[in-house]
Amino acid sequence: MYCRRCGREIPDDAMQCSVCGTPTNGEYRPNGINEQEAENVHHEGGYGYSYSNPTRYQDPMRQPGDRRGLAIAALVFGILSLVVCCVPLIAIPAGLAAIIMGALSVKSSGQGFAIAGIVLGVIGLILGISYVMMSLFIYSNIDFDAIMNEMEMYY
Repeated sequence: MYCRRCGREIPDDAMQCSVCGTPTNGEYRPNGINEQEAENVHHEGGYGYSYSNPTRYQDPMRQPGDRRGLAIAALVFGILSLVVCCVPLIAIPAGLAAIIMGALSVKSSGQGFAIAGIVLGVIGLILGISYVMMSLFIYSNIDFDAIMNEMEMYY
């Protein structure tokens, strides 16, 4: 029999594929033909099963509707928010975008990227907000009038 996920031939009594670990749950016939027809096709010299092994350009673990691209975007926005944490107008929206995209794609095949994006987004968001808070605190304690008066004395 053949694995329904990766297409490799596995023993008939196997409980799971030895390559990708997919449970067999019975026999898989890609063309929907019964066992007798499969034997005839195989022995007559036909092309046999139409399910081929994945090429290097295909990913057998990726399902339609997978959100791996969103997970990678979450990672990129997380890194961006961390790198520009001293520019809150960029860091805070980038951090929020990383958290949202990571949360949407955490159940995809790019789960590691999504989690890393969420973590970096949270760190960048915290650093961006703390930069805003420190700036407000510092600028609120400066007496600009005294500085201006002092500057006028020298000119």
